[in-house]
Amino acid sequence: MSVLESTDIRLDAERDIERIHSRASRIARSIRKLPVHQTGHAVIACCADHLEDRHVALEAARLLGLNSFVVVNDGRHDELPTDTTLVLACGEGLAGIEPTTGIIVSDVPGTYWWKLLELRGGLPEPEVLEDR
Repeated sequence: MSVLESTDIRLDAERDIERIHSRASRIARSIRKLPVHQTGHAVIACCADHLEDRHVALEAARLLGLNSFVVVNDGRHDELPTDTTLVLACGEGLAGIEPTTGIIVSDVPGTYWWKLLELRGGLPEPEVLEDR
């Protein structure tokens, strides 16, 4: 491998890290506005097809100060932590677990929609206009 090729790989990795951190920051910003306790565990259940989302969820949990509990969908599931305050999951990941506590962020109807929270977290706060 030439130096240029290895540099390209490193640059791609750096861009990936920047993209993951940017996405995690946006979703964490939105989650802070939800009634999520700032202690406890974030359960992360993203399948292999959503590996980048899994990394985003791990980074978002870190930014929120939550401990991460990753569920790998291989047919076996440990019991989820009793102090779960947040669940970040893709549809396939959520189907493999049964969370009983915490706010659920996913792409499944009836949950907080992951992509919308991510988009909202990137928007500036609206300006408050004063009466004249």
